[in-house]
Amino acid sequence: VVIAQLGNDKLVEIKKKLGTSSSNFNQHKQYQEDFFVSLLAECCAALEMGHDEIMEQMGHGLWKFLEKTHQGKLLYVCGESLKDFLHNLDYAHQHLRYSYPDADFPHFRCEEPSKEGPHSAPPPNLIIYYESRRGHNLASYAKGILDSVAENLYHVPMRVTIAERTTKGAVFHVYSDEIESGASRDETSHGDASAASDNISGVLQRFQLSATDMMRHWPWFVAVDRDLNILCMGSAITRIMSSMSVGQPLFDHLEVENPLLERISFD
Repeated sequence: VVIAQLGNDKLVEIKKKLGTSSSNFNQHKQYQEDFFVSLLAECCAALEMGHDEIMEQMGHGLWKFLEKTHQGKLLYVCGESLKDFLHNLDYAHQHLRYSYPDADFPHFRCEEPSKEGPHSAPPPNLIIYYESRRGHNLASYAKGILDSVAENLYHVPMRVTIAERTTKGAVFHVYSDEIESGASRDETSHGDASAASDNISGVLQRFQLSATDMMRHWPWFVAVDRDLNILCMGSAITRIMSSMSVGQPLFDHLEVENPLLERISFD
């Protein structure tokens, strides 16, 4: 945020003021939290912004960083809809523990709003309970991340409010009429349900499955013909392997590392 508005020299100046000469942060290095508290205070002063405002912008900025990393690809398979994604937030953090075992990640729990009783205002579409060892200090940061995911990953209009701050975290209210809509993320005919139905209708009939069921329950499947050309594939594959499409040889895109095979055939 500081670099975008004031330039890199200003950030270097702030870091030197705090006693660090490193020009860049190392994502694999563990920093003391007191350092970031002081850094945040200096950034707020330099930008003339409040704590919540700058934290929310930092949350938006995290998306730009993640989409360039392999961790960012995880976000593409956390749910077919925005609502699924929000319910799977803890799963995403659980995966990140493998890369950052010393990190202390927050906990998210989603709850459907009650439809009973009087409402002075339209009820939210979803309630998210956010819990963190840091209390509500990073609630605005989390809000910025959620806003960015809805806008950049699902292309869905969404409004998030912090309904309550507690010593354990915060309560978010999520408003979106399209929260259950499917993701509009470069999905083409090579991975949609109609293509699956056309290409493997016999398999679907044998197991009494609809193409939609197969795509939902097995998002990582790839179906091939006897020549090992791609017939269709699950939705998760199409999102992270956008170069794959129907009719192409499977092994133009994938290779078998284990077991070692001299020859690969359909049989």
